[in-house]
Amino acid sequence: MRSAHPDYLMTEFVPENALEVALVAAMTDPAARPDFYEVLMRSDLFVIDEDPGDRHSGQHTILKEKQLRIRNVDVEGIPHVPIFSSPARIRMMVRSQVHYIGISAPTLFGIVGRNHLVLNPGFPCSKQFMPAEIGALLDGSLFAPRSKEVVQNERQVLLGQPAAYPTRLVEALAAFFRRRKEVRAAYLAQWLDAVLGTSVHRLIGIDS
Repeated sequence: MRSAHPDYLMTEFVPENALEVALVAAMTDPAARPDFYEVLMRSDLFVIDEDPGDRHSGQHTILKEKQLRIRNVDVEGIPHVPIFSSPARIRMMVRSQVHYIGISAPTLFGIVGRNHLVLNPGFPCSKQFMPAEIGALLDGSLFAPRSKEVVQNERQVLLGQPAAYPTRLVEALAAFFRRRKEVRAAYLAQWLDAVLGTSVHRLIGIDS
């Protein structure tokens, strides 16, 4: 979870909706990040549309042919499209009258997802999105296992406990599993499969 810290940083952030509650949790607890992504993809996001021909304010339907005109903000030397978790965040950031549009997260990501995005720029709880991350959210691969292998024949593997116990990993997983009622127990081991190479891998077994 990478936060953005422009020069015009706000000092307070009191969550006003489910997305902001999930964002605050994800900023402080790695185990809450999967929940943040799930809430994000069910939420509406808001952008400032600078199209002079559009006189509507608030949330309205985006037509396919509409071109959004959004002014980028600079974050660490990279242009980012600013997006917001609520109209209130826009009003806090921009003192003058502006026209904003509310769009579902998947729809907005489909429109501007080839760019770098920043959620709630200038606030202490913000989030930068890279194009590859947005693509993984849209195609669902961010929620899927990274790889899968079907073992066709019997083969020997070496199992044991890690010599250097991964305390931070275990704490993060334990916090995440406590939120999942279907997980009854989890087990940690390290394993070596000579067929796959000489690298030792960590193994998490889940009883669900």
